[in-house]
Amino acid sequence: MMNPEQEAAQGRRAKPGEADLELKVMVWSDTLMALVALAGIELKRAVSTVPLWLTLSLARLPLWLLLWLSASALGSYGAYAASGSVALGLVALVLIQAIACLGLELMLRALRRRCEFAATRRAWRDYVTAMAPAAAAANMSPPSHERH
Repeated sequence: MMNPEQEAAQGRRAKPGEADLELKVMVWSDTLMALVALAGIELKRAVSTVPLWLTLSLARLPLWLLLWLSASALGSYGAYAASGSVALGLVALVLIQAIACLGLELMLRALRRRCEFAATRRAWRDYVTAMAPAAAAANMSPPSHERH
């Protein structure tokens, strides 16, 4: 026969399914908190690149204008004079500006990649993939990762 204290202790014990559910909820919340922290870090990184991105964007505008003007001058001068040395000088001018524009574009693409939150997306995809079987077993569904 059990005394009243033992009966009360047995009544307070969690049922086996409740402990699993509680553990899953704790794991999901910890994972979501880590994802939010990772997103915050990547947001700070993306925001810190904005001044450099704006500077490079402003720097490329006059270069694109100069490239267009140089190409126009090369085409018009080529039609006017068939002298190889002057045309070669104009070609060199256009190539120098084209290389500068290409360099700026490559730098801007590298900065754009920093703003894609790749690590957060990978972690979210892994989280949803890992939680899907557990959610199906518990008849729950993990949060959606669809884009709107």
